Amino acid sequence: MSEKLVLFDLDGTLIDTAPDICSAVNNGLKASNIAPISELTARAYIGEGSDKLMHRAITKEIDGVAPENYFSKVYNGFCKHYSENLFVDSIIYSGALESLDELKSAGFKLGCITNKPYEYALPLLEKAGLAHLFDILLGGNSLKEKKPNPLPIIHAIEQTNSDRNNTVMVGDSITDLRAAKNADVYSICVSYGYHGGIDLKMYDPSIMIDSLEFLPSLIKKLCGDLDEIEKS
Repeated sequence: MSEKLVLFDLDGTLIDTAPDICSAVNNGLKASNIAPISELTARAYIGEGSDKLMHRAITKEIDGVAPENYFSKVYNGFCKHYSENLFVDSIIYSGALESLDELKSAGFKLGCITNKPYEYALPLLEKAGLAHLFDILLGGNSLKEKKPNPLPIIHAIEQTNSDRNNTVMVGDSITDLRAAKNADVYSICVSYGYHGGIDLKMYDPSIMIDSLEFLPSLIKKLCGDLDEIEKS
């Protein structure tokens, strides 16, 4: 029998990681005498992987591309600092742990699909006390493609023996929403997090919520309705 699967983004969905990411970025920028970014700016830059984040932080442009010599130095400074300070000022969003526990107890398979490199994602989840709840974790460098490409979602469905029609992707950004649509699974978007100023409601998610505390009941209803349709 196929499993029911709930997939979560990490940064901006489960954990507010912007404070520690911003500190690490500015550590790298300082080493190259480049102006720092504010935490508010960092929140707008997060979501498409650490490479993209570095280019944005250096150029101060969303689509900017930094010279290779600057990029390498800043990126190395960021990596060293961030690997040692993953969960200092970051906080788990309200309702995240409780929702994961409830869904796990209800028999759902759980996955975390993030564009954060795997070598940061796993220890971050471990430090936050969430890692043990996931059946699968995929970082931005785990496969040959990352979100919004559907490959990570499809891979997670296959690896957990789940049913695409009973799979939900939960995230805070257009990247998560597009990944869900590209993989043809249900999408639940949170109104907080790192959406880069984009109104996700305009892109037609399956459901939009303001807090993860509402998540288990919505998902149980969503997948329950699907079960009833399949039985009829």
